[in-house]
Amino acid sequence: MKLYLACMFFPLIGLLLVLSRGAGHAQSESIPIGSAYQGPKCDAAVGDFAVQIPGAPSAIGDGLREMLMTALFESNYFNVMERLDTQGISAEHLLSDSFMADPDAILNDKGFVPAQVMIYGTLVGLEGGGAGLRVKIPWIPLNIGGKYHKARAVVELKAVDNATGEIIAVESVEGTAVSSGQSIGTTLKGIPLPVGLEIFRNTPLELCIRDCILRGVTVMCRNIPRQYFIH
Repeated sequence: MKLYLACMFFPLIGLLLVLSRGAGHAQSESIPIGSAYQGPKCDAAVGDFAVQIPGAPSAIGDGLREMLMTALFESNYFNVMERLDTQGISAEHLLSDSFMADPDAILNDKGFVPAQVMIYGTLVGLEGGGAGLRVKIPWIPLNIGGKYHKARAVVELKAVDNATGEIIAVESVEGTAVSSGQSIGTTLKGIPLPVGLEIFRNTPLELCIRDCILRGVTVMCRNIPRQYFIH
């Protein structure tokens, strides 16, 4: 599956004009992210990304999952593995590593590397402002009025030990963004969104969703116990 490596999520933190807050006091603590981190990694996979917004299309969850995978990868704390498209992976694995490609591969095949941690996401809140969004995203709760348009998103992330099923880290992150009516396209120009999130392009919702994912991943990097970072 293609990871949107061109996103370069973490260098954007300084560019996002977003007011956000997390659930814990640890949000204010800084840690090295991206190329600044050169320590051991955790083998992780991303599970379902649920969307608890009535009327929201399933593509929203798919797009959020894609964004979360990319953010985890670019944090440099995780070896990110695909685990939902198992049929596609198995077919590719069989084709590339079969005896047809390498006569000795069938003897040396060790299978997939198991993920130590599964990370699940849930979009539990999403609100937008501005009359234009009513046409673009008819199912979203809107607050219309005034010159400024405010958007709000709440994302919950949960890390689970893949072997025991124990929850090892949970975080809820809220992000808000305010637009004065001018386009935000220049701020995020050249940074592609996953297909499932194209509906939010150039809206305050794009900013606060990105910010929620960024901050949530940063907290996961900090709060997942160190014994999982061994690679």
